[in-house]
Amino acid sequence: QYATSALSYQRLSSIHGDLELMAVQLYPLCCQAVRSLRPLFVGGKLSLTLEPFDDVVLSDAKWLGVVLSQVLTNALKYTPEGGRITIRMAAPDVLEISDTGIGVRPEDVPRVFDRGFTGHTGHSHEKSTGIGLYLCRVICDKLGHRITLTSRLGEGTQVRIDMHRQVFEDM
Repeated sequence: QYATSALSYQRLSSIHGDLELMAVQLYPLCCQAVRSLRPLFVGGKLSLTLEPFDDVVLSDAKWLGVVLSQVLTNALKYTPEGGRITIRMAAPDVLEISDTGIGVRPEDVPRVFDRGFTGHTGHSHEKSTGIGLYLCRVICDKLGHRITLTSRLGEGTQVRIDMHRQVFEDM
């Protein structure tokens, strides 16, 4: 995962030439991301809630897949054994990934998408780089999506990716 994040980060400067905008079925893309992280779910004894949904968005499947994998990796990293990760449609074209993890301090939430920011949670967790959520924000910006994070310390985190749009503007 760290190698993939590093490579994606390196390719950010040329993302415009790599975008393949099309109708993307979200449920199969979510299943693919979960399947690639299955050993981490099993190893962490984490439960997954992912009920089928029909939602098709205008996006780039590869880059949106990078975002999904990164958000899921964070959820896996910060959810203790026996916890739960849920993937659902919070509204049409709004995907939500939530966990029952350790959460983020309120004063850290506004900065979680800043490059290099690890916050209190990251300082106490040796594998934090501060690049993952920054990468997600930049990719979502390039795709015209909006990514937000809410959290309650000790209760968990919710990340929403709002992909509602009719057309892509000239990028």
